[in-house]
Amino acid sequence: MSEEVYVICPYYDKNKKGETGYIAADGFKYKSNIEIWVNGVKYILGVHYGIVNKVHIYWLHNPEIFPYAYAGEEAKYVLK
Repeated sequence: MSEEVYVICPYYDKNKKGETGYIAADGFKYKSNIEIWVNGVKYILGVHYGIVNKVHIYWLHNPEIFPYAYAGEEAKYVLK
């Protein structure tokens, strides 16, 4: 018996090379936008979707919330 697996993860606006739109090369496609509220502030997130090895992956994209991996963290934390 197999289970369906779904993963929801942040889609950072820029990868470690400073590139945008980098998940498209792996077959992920934009689906729609969703609205969320955080501490009284509305944010719009783009939802991107694809399947890899039978795993359903949803990426949530907003350049303000997810500018790049480890944004604002010290180098020691990033290396860890």
